[in-house]
Amino acid sequence: MPSILCYIENYLVGGGNRYFVDALNAISTDNDILIFSNENGLFPQDFKRIQRPFRYEALKVWSIETLHKSVQFHHRPPVIQFLFKVIFKFFRVLITAVCSRHNRNMFRKALNDVKPDLVFSFNGGYPGGYSCLDMILEAAEHNITRYLCAVSTPTRIKWSERILYGKIKEAVDVVIVNSKSIKEALMFKRKFSEAKIQVVYTPIHKNQNGADPETFLRAINISRDKSLKIVGYSGRIEAAKGVFYLVQAFAELAAKHKDARLILVGSGRDTVRLKNYIKQLRMEKAVILPGYYGGSINDVLSALDLYVFPSLWEGLPYALLEAMAAQKIIVSTNVGGIPEAIDDHKEGLLVPPADVGALKEAMDQILSDIEGCRHWGRNAKLKAETVFSYDHFILRMNAALSLRAL
Repeated sequence: MPSILCYIENYLVGGGNRYFVDALNAISTDNDILIFSNENGLFPQDFKRIQRPFRYEALKVWSIETLHKSVQFHHRPPVIQFLFKVIFKFFRVLITAVCSRHNRNMFRKALNDVKPDLVFSFNGGYPGGYSCLDMILEAAEHNITRYLCAVSTPTRIKWSERILYGKIKEAVDVVIVNSKSIKEALMFKRKFSEAKIQVVYTPIHKNQNGADPETFLRAINISRDKSLKIVGYSGRIEAAKGVFYLVQAFAELAAKHKDARLILVGSGRDTVRLKNYIKQLRMEKAVILPGYYGGSINDVLSALDLYVFPSLWEGLPYALLEAMAAQKIIVSTNVGGIPEAIDDHKEGLLVPPADVGALKEAMDQILSDIEGCRHWGRNAKLKAETVFSYDHFILRMNAALSLRAL
C-alpha cells in the first residue's frame, strides 16, 4: 500500500487545519496515511473529524513562534520585551536558519525511518510555517515525491525566504491551492510554474443536522421580535479580519437602523481591544461579542438576516462558504479568492477592504430592503452546493494526487 506522509505546522484553529483534515479524508483509502505536525499543531476537534485510519507523531519543530513561547515573551518586563524584539528583528534570518537546520535534521531522520512514497506538506499560507518548506527540501534530498499546499494569499517576500528558501519552486513537484487568486499570486510574485499548481477549492459539507436559531439566541440572551434585524460575523476576532471596520461602519448606521444588532461570534487576540472600541463608540447595547460558541454554526447562521465578512486578507474562507450554504444575504470584502465565490450583485455584495464607507453603504442597502435581496442568498446557496461541494473536492484532490502516480 503506498504511503503518504502529511505534515502541517499550525498554531491556530482556523481554515488551514480544516482544509488539512478535509484533504486527509478525501485521499483514497488505498493509501496509508502518516501525520506529522509540530507539537499541538492539531486540535482535539481536528482528530475527531479525521474519518480514516492514520498514524500520528508530534515533532519538536523549531520556529520563531515556538521561540517566542519558550521565552514567555509577553510576560517579560517591557525592557526585556524590547530587547527580544530587537534580537528577533535584526537576527531573524540567522534565527530562521538555525531553526531550519534543526528541522531538516529531524525530518531527515524521520524520512529515513518511515520511507514514505509521497510527502504532502500543508501550509496555512505562503511561505507560512517555514518548517513546511524544510520538509519539501528534505524530501527532495531523498528523491521522494513532493506536494505543497497553500490556502491563503502569499505574504510579501522576506529576506528569510529569499536566502533560505529560494529553491522551493524548483524542489516542489505539485502545489495545491484553494483559489485561483493564490495560484496567480504564486505564479507572478513567486515565479512558480503554472504547470505545477492545481486549484482545489475549499469544500463545504452538506448540512445534515438542520438549524435552530432560537438555540443560539437563547445562549447569548437575545429575545427576538419581528422588528429586530440581526447582522452577524463568525470567525477569529482579530484586526486582520476587518472587525474594527465592521463595528465602525455599523455604528455609523445605528441612528438609521435602530432595530438592528451586530453579533460577532468567535474569539481571538484582539477581543479585549474590540470590546474597548465598542465601549468607546457607546455601542455596547447594539454590538454583541458572545465569544466562542460551542454549538452548531448552522444555528448561528440561521439567526442572521445579513452575514458580513470584512476580512483584509484571505484565501477562500470556510466561514464565507458556510454562510453561502446557509442561504444568507452576504456582504464581503473582495480579497483573495472571495470574488471566485461571490459575484458582486449576484451572490451578494463585494466591497474593498478597510473601506468603512463602502461597507456602511452595502449594509444599509440590504437592511433597507432585506426581502428584495433574498435572491442573492438563494444564488449563493446554489453555488456553494455545486462549485464548492465536498464531492467535487474529493474528485479534484485525487486528480491532483494522480499527477504524480504513487
